[in-house]
Amino acid sequence: MKLYALMVVRNEAKRMLFNAVANAKAWADGVLVYDDISSDDSVNVALGGGAMVVQRSPKDPSFMEHEGRFRTNALRAFDGVLEEGDWVFVLDADETLEHRQQSVGHVRPVLNNLIVAADMRSALGVDFEIVTVWDAVEKQPAPGAVGVFLTEPRVRRDSTPEYTWVMAEPRLWRYRKGVGFQDLPMACRNAPADVYSNKLYPNHPLALMHWGLSNPIWRREHWARYVAHPSGHNPQWVDSYLDKDPPLVAWSRPETLAFVTVKPK
Repeated sequence: MKLYALMVVRNEAKRMLFNAVANAKAWADGVLVYDDISSDDSVNVALGGGAMVVQRSPKDPSFMEHEGRFRTNALRAFDGVLEEGDWVFVLDADETLEHRQQSVGHVRPVLNNLIVAADMRSALGVDFEIVTVWDAVEKQPAPGAVGVFLTEPRVRRDSTPEYTWVMAEPRLWRYRKGVGFQDLPMACRNAPADVYSNKLYPNHPLALMHWGLSNPIWRREHWARYVAHPSGHNPQWVDSYLDKDPPLVAWSRPETLAFVTVKPK
C-alpha cells in the first residue's frame, strides 16, 4: 500500500505551488500533479519539487469547462502509478496538510494510523478539518524556494448555515480501479460519491489549511472565476469573498471532535 497526494494545478507558479508540493512530499509516497495547461511555469515548479506531472490534453475538458470530468481525468492520468488498495489524498495547489502540535514530519505516522483504522472498519475514506485562511503573514522563503510562504493563519468566525470557514471533508480515500468523481460541471467535491456515505471522522491532530483566500487580490480572483462559471458555487459563499473586515480569530483546532463512523444504512 502506498499513499499519494493528488493535486490539480493551473497557473500557480508564483503562489503556493512550491510550498504545497514540498509539504506533500514530506508525508506522501508520491505527489501526482495534473496540470490544466498552465501558461506560466507551474509544470517546471512542480517537477522541480519532485512531483510527477501529467498535462491535460486539449481534447479533454478543463476545470472551468467541467470540473467533475476534469478531476476524473486527473485520476485516470495516473492509473499506471496507482494500484488497487493505495490511498489518495486530494489537495489543491494552495493547501498544506499540517499537524496541530508538531512539525510536518509527524504527519505521516498519523496518516498511517488513520488508514489502519479505516481498513479495520472497511471505510472508504477519512474526514479532515479544512481551514479556510482569511489572513496570514508572509514569511521569507527558504533558499531555492519560489512563490509565497505564509504563517500565522487567521480565520473568519462568522460562519452561517450557508457557508462555514472550518469544515470537514474526506480528502483521504481508498483508490479503486475505475473509480471517479461525480459527473457535475462544478462542485463535484473531492472524493468519489460513495466515500461520503462510508467514512471515518476521527479525532486526530491534522488539518488541511486552505491558503488561497488569504489576501484580497486572491479573493477577488477566486470571486471573478466562480461568478463567470455558468454553474457556479453557492452564491452566498462566493459573494462573501468580497466582504470587508469580517471578524477574525487566530486559528486553533477544536478539541471536542468525536470519533464517528458513517456507513450506509
